[in-house]
Amino acid sequence: MGGDPHASPDSTLYLIADDDHHLTERIKRLGKRSAHAEYPHSITQRMISNVQIRGESDGATQVQSSFVTFRTSQGVTDTYFGRHEYLLVQPNGAILIKEKRSILKMGALRPHGKLSIIV
Repeated sequence: MGGDPHASPDSTLYLIADDDHHLTERIKRLGKRSAHAEYPHSITQRMISNVQIRGESDGATQVQSSFVTFRTSQGVTDTYFGRHEYLLVQPNGAILIKEKRSILKMGALRPHGKLSIIV
């Protein structure tokens, strides 16, 4: 897809930069019957591969992986693929995701239309 995947979400319409609260609310909304784009709910399957540690930055580990997400709804299966970029931190020994960026590597979303799943 076009554009800079590392642009600021404050000035770029195609980026979503949800914090914990906004992500939780998005998940609640997609789970409701009123989220007509996802009712009946789609079935998704994700595959993660090629996980690589890319380095360290400000106490966080940079990790990258490839992904394929399959989404089936009303007999039609769509395939989305790309790269995940993570910043992992280890407070108190637990590994936590501080940041996750999903970058679609497709030329366009057509014929898929709007993306209403969390990749």
